[in-house]
Amino acid sequence: MKKKSILSLLVISILLISISTANADLEDNLKSLTEKNAKNYFQPFVTAFGTNLNSGWFNTAEVVKPFHFGISLNSIGAFLVDDSEKTFIAVNPDTSIYAELLIETATVWGSSGEVFTPITTGDPLNLPDGLDISVLPMVVPQAYLGLPYGFEIIGRYLPLMEIEDIGDISFWGVGIKHKVSRWIPLCPTAISIQGTYQKFELDEGEVITIESTFLNAHISKKFLILTFYLGAGIENTKLSANYEYSGNVSNYFGEKLSFDIIGENEFRATFGARLKILILDACIDFSTGKYPAIRIGAGLTF
Repeated sequence: MKKKSILSLLVISILLISISTANADLEDNLKSLTEKNAKNYFQPFVTAFGTNLNSGWFNTAEVVKPFHFGISLNSIGAFLVDDSEKTFIAVNPDTSIYAELLIETATVWGSSGEVFTPITTGDPLNLPDGLDISVLPMVVPQAYLGLPYGFEIIGRYLPLMEIEDIGDISFWGVGIKHKVSRWIPLCPTAISIQGTYQKFELDEGEVITIESTFLNAHISKKFLILTFYLGAGIENTKLSANYEYSGNVSNYFGEKLSFDIIGENEFRATFGARLKILILDACIDFSTGKYPAIRIGAGLTF
């Protein structure tokens, strides 16, 4: 089955709307790489994907009133700030066939993949191209519901479905938030803690599963219709790959590979502002981390 681009997969799998296009095939690229080279090629993608997934979970430390609910739409972009992330050193998967021991080639962020040349006769080993981009954009919808005792639950969900030229995909995410400042008498600001978990599967996890967690605390202060907020937290993203190698290295062909790629996003700080008028609100914030991210959001609360 022909797989669409990485960004196209993100768009469909999590109801994300890409603002750019690409020509790299996610599953095909994965299956053409042996484990070590696959990890280095996809590492920046896992980190950027996690950066975006873990954005947009809060824009105030207040919680929705019990049994009131809201919806929001978040436009997010993780930015590449170091061009060294566009390449990695690929290792020769079979020194009896190919001449070079090491070559510098494209990661997901990069442009053209390089080639291992055969020692005598035979086919060269073409490494996959990258997306040649400096920002990974997403648009993420979500819903939230207020609960008693200062709690709020947030959800992101896509049921299992078959998408033409992509395969079976599913996604869900949940977050729980608690306003701890309700237990602090005369506290001048709102303070909340939050935990989130998200899971995406391609072909019911037989090829790719991505899981992400995010634990954070945030504080906010409202001035008329404006709310300013700050947050800090720890995050983790993991891509689990399970596939049968289909590249043209004969010693590996048909071998089943299974490994994890851990994103390099660990700590993030967020600061931003929210404008709320009646049931309408809009916000913008900036997050630091391995890749900085900008989020612009809008929503309704009922």
